[in-house]
Amino acid sequence: MRLMYILILLALNACSFASASGSVVINEVELDYIEDDAEIQWVEIYNNGEEEVDVSGWAIMSSDDRSRKEFIDEGTLLSPGDFYLMYFGEKWLSNYGAVIILEDDFDHEVDRTISIYDSQEDGCAWGKYPDGESEWMFMESTPGAPNSGVQCDVTTSKAVIFNMDGSVSGRGYLNLQNRGGDPVGGSFISHEHGSGDYSADSSFRMDINDVINVSRIDLKKDALSMRYNRTFNGLPGNRTVYYDSLWAESSSIKSMNEGGEDGSMASQSTTYGNSISKDVVVQSKYGSLKMKLSSDSVGRTNVEYCSDKLKLSEEYLGGFHIEETITKGEYQRAVNSTDESGYVDVYKKVGEDYSSYERGSGLYQAEEIIEAGDYARKNVILDYMPAGYSYSNDSVANRSHMWEEGFGLNATNGLYAEEHYTNLAKLEKEVEVKWPNEVRTSSSFIGQASLKSVFRRGNNSTDLALLEDDYIGDYKIDRTIFILPKYDSPHMSVYKQGYVDPDRCDVLRFAVTVVNDGNRTFAPIYVRDTFPSGTRFIGSSVEPMELARTYGNWSIPELGTGDSFTIDMQFKVITRKENYTNRARANTIYVYSSRGTPRERKLRVSNSTTLDLDWSGCPAELLPLDFTATLSPVDEKIVSYRLILNNTADYTMSANITALLPEGMSFINSTTATLENDSGVVKWSIRRIDAGRRRTVSFMAGAEREGLFEVKALVSGSSTEGNESISTSSSALVVVGKPPRASNIESLQSMQWLPCGDSALYQSLAKVDAGSRSEIKCCSW
Repeated sequence: MRLMYILILLALNACSFASASGSVVINEVELDYIEDDAEIQWVEIYNNGEEEVDVSGWAIMSSDDRSRKEFIDEGTLLSPGDFYLMYFGEKWLSNYGAVIILEDDFDHEVDRTISIYDSQEDGCAWGKYPDGESEWMFMESTPGAPNSGVQCDVTTSKAVIFNMDGSVSGRGYLNLQNRGGDPVGGSFISHEHGSGDYSADSSFRMDINDVINVSRIDLKKDALSMRYNRTFNGLPGNRTVYYDSLWAESSSIKSMNEGGEDGSMASQSTTYGNSISKDVVVQSKYGSLKMKLSSDSVGRTNVEYCSDKLKLSEEYLGGFHIEETITKGEYQRAVNSTDESGYVDVYKKVGEDYSSYERGSGLYQAEEIIEAGDYARKNVILDYMPAGYSYSNDSVANRSHMWEEGFGLNATNGLYAEEHYTNLAKLEKEVEVKWPNEVRTSSSFIGQASLKSVFRRGNNSTDLALLEDDYIGDYKIDRTIFILPKYDSPHMSVYKQGYVDPDRCDVLRFAVTVVNDGNRTFAPIYVRDTFPSGTRFIGSSVEPMELARTYGNWSIPELGTGDSFTIDMQFKVITRKENYTNRARANTIYVYSSRGTPRERKLRVSNSTTLDLDWSGCPAELLPLDFTATLSPVDEKIVSYRLILNNTADYTMSANITALLPEGMSFINSTTATLENDSGVVKWSIRRIDAGRRRTVSFMAGAEREGLFEVKALVSGSSTEGNESISTSSSALVVVGKPPRASNIESLQSMQWLPCGDSALYQSLAKVDAGSRSEIKCCSW
């Protein structure tokens, strides 16, 4: 009887919780993202019930990307009739055909929207009217307030999403041809043909929206394996048909420009293949193409890409291992010959400024990267050997050719440089090009080289400097060409590079470099970096002046002509994604003279870099951590910390947690009872975390001063059976106190120091000091 009573109480509690959580709904959604600081995407949730609901740890996700979740802050309570807004500082939610999902802290779905879209760039959003009810309508948006019910004009959506997945393996003869297209002119073709052993996992996805005239096509081939053999098949009447065909595989995709003109094209293929092993991704996303290839094949492999910014053609004949990624703004490849000798013919052109090539036979090794149309780096090792290839049993082609290698840079109002190496028996070369004004080359070769460089102010102007060098024989050459400044006016550039820490797969690193490539000094310069989603900022080489969850601000005191300043940043990877986008911008104000009157002019530059990653070489994370710090809105010296432990292992575990508080910060309290709290060391223990579940430890600490504080969390987990153990760590940064404003630069007229221009202009600026005006004079020469 007592057991039954306990079960009834548990059932009643479960029903009570379900009823309370079920009263919280998604109430309004803004998908109309405009890429500036004024408008961002947001989701509003609403408590439509009669009880207060704790929504700490609840999450918003999109049906398009279930790997990413945005969590609600710890300690968030929704009283009846309360609204809660979640803002997103980047485009994350798809603005057509999106389904937004709300989950509780047990990963149970609480509510979801209908399939919605919004591309009208106005003040309207999708919402429920009346608040909390089931009917959705497109109305004038009211974030954080009762929905307006004032309906906006909307065009009926005609969105279609098609998905197909498949897996095939076997032995025999195969001939596959797949093709498709979308209403806006995009198309794809896939072909596989040959005899022998075959296996592959493939998927295809197509998203089409006729209303806003956009589409997306994704074609993937994973673990594609082809091994040539002669095969046969028995027929009636004791007859036999034989199949004897080398393997062929190809994938291509094409997009269309506005107006129906041909746009970009990407393709890859391997023909006459004895063996083919590949992973292939070809994608057309709203007119932008991407291709990713990992190939270890023996045959003739061709790669082609054509867009308004990049054109390339690559042929590899023989055995080669190829890793290549091509997008609209970036190109990366790493190629190694795997046979004794092979043939290579590679050519690429970036806009009208830069081109590069290699051609020849023998041993080949190359690594190359091209970024954003203004940077290129290439390392090659070439060793000549005769080469031929058997296209069939009775057909062998001689493809022997002494190596050729070179590049050309033709920058308007800058540097013209070209290098041509011919009749090469050997070549080891590293080249780095930053156009329009810098070339660095290091080469060791046996053969012939012709090097030429010209500096000029315009394509049709007289050469200001001309260097021509020719070499025949065995030489080693190192040379650097640098022209300063790049621009004859005030100018800045922002460059970025990102990579995963080779020693820690859970740490992502980005380096942001600001370069003064103009003709005058800037002071100060403010840098704002928007952090990549799916990560947490954990440190930088320079202390930020302002730090928030999704961005940070830094200040550079001064940057002279030709100088650069680099900020190295580290991010903890919370969610493993295919790519991460980091955005940075730099702002300054400089003074110029207009008809003898000093005036101010703002200068702003930005850079957006997307880093594509392959996690296959990283071990699976069994206990990923998400550690965040938030300043109290009531007292800016009180910090709320939240540590989420995600058990992604397939077993139940316990965990011991240690938080290391820095000097000047003291522990206040926590939601979980502490085991120890002594001299800035706080410890907790969690007895059980079931497989696939997460647990949260929230605590508060007080800062005794202003400044940057870093709290480290050390976690050791072990299986309840005691045969498995895990150790991991994370950190959370927060800036306590009111930092200087970084996004809005104060007038330079209020500064004590001003840079001098490079002209003989006399600069006189008025300064307001304690209500009186005085003159600040800058040097003139």
